[in-house]
Amino acid sequence: MRIMELLRPILNDEEIQRIQNAPKKDRTHPLKSLLNFSMQNNNLNEAAYVYYNTEYAFRQILESHLDWIKNNKNKLVDISDYRNVSGFLGEVRALGYLAGAGYSVAPVNEAKSNTPEFIIGENNQKIEVEVHSKQYSSCESTGLEGFYNQVNDTTNRPGVTFKEYVITPFGKPKPGENIAENFISKIASIKEDEKQLSDDKTSILWLDFQDEIWQSFSLRDHILPITTSQGMYYSGSLWYAFYGVKGLPILGKYLIEPSPDKGFVMMRHEGRFSNTSNMDACIMCFPKDTVIFENPNSENPLPEWFFEKIHRIRWLDITYSWINWPERRLKERIDNEIMRIEALHSKKQTIT
Repeated sequence: MRIMELLRPILNDEEIQRIQNAPKKDRTHPLKSLLNFSMQNNNLNEAAYVYYNTEYAFRQILESHLDWIKNNKNKLVDISDYRNVSGFLGEVRALGYLAGAGYSVAPVNEAKSNTPEFIIGENNQKIEVEVHSKQYSSCESTGLEGFYNQVNDTTNRPGVTFKEYVITPFGKPKPGENIAENFISKIASIKEDEKQLSDDKTSILWLDFQDEIWQSFSLRDHILPITTSQGMYYSGSLWYAFYGVKGLPILGKYLIEPSPDKGFVMMRHEGRFSNTSNMDACIMCFPKDTVIFENPNSENPLPEWFFEKIHRIRWLDITYSWINWPERRLKERIDNEIMRIEALHSKKQTIT
């Protein structure tokens, strides 16, 4: 069943038409792109995965959480700020993935302040789930919207005209920063006050990267501590954001052989899963992958019953996940990777 048909009990014709008339901004209206989706030449691209993931999520929750969707309908039909639509669709996918895996999960009453989006409950235990759909910085969004909507005068100009706009998804680096360091710090600082999370309950930060704005970037490559390409070493910014430590070298186009020393950027802060964080795990959702990062210092770790259904979570990639189950040796595994990064960095020799 298509998303258009699934949403018929929720959206009336006037609301659907309003969405269809929504203009292009820094992206297409997120619900409009789903309502108008069609397969082209059986090409299962990123947009197709996002469509079927969202359709799956709606099907999982419409019967049991119809009132929740109706109560948040204003977020779906918002044509003034597409971030609201993007954020709610991220919540839909989070709830749908968890419900589809067989967890007992329910939305939290938003009338209460500083609350998570969902609670998973089982065996008299509760897990809090805070959902966040990462957006571009306001500066990047404004610039991209201007690029898409610019009017070019091509009068009396033969030939083909090309337009180009360079995106820095996490914003322009500060003086002394590079793009990777800025990427790391922006991810590490998401919901950093943790005011929605309790001190005595297990908590999960659910990050959704399925909006159109992320479909041109291979964020999955940043899940690993280090990747290599054409003999160069690159740091995985998502891994660093959670598990990096102050002073850890950030590798970018790093060639391990004698060469002129161009200097290196080191992490200037601890990763998110330092001893001070109440967050016990992060689940990151991409169009074709779902990965789990656990906090090795957690005082309220994910319970055993959570792992009994973990394999049912849509697109779960256990290979790329960093979890403490079942061997309880996650901290050792992370320490080994930090040691490996530092050892690689020490191999660098400088031409004098």
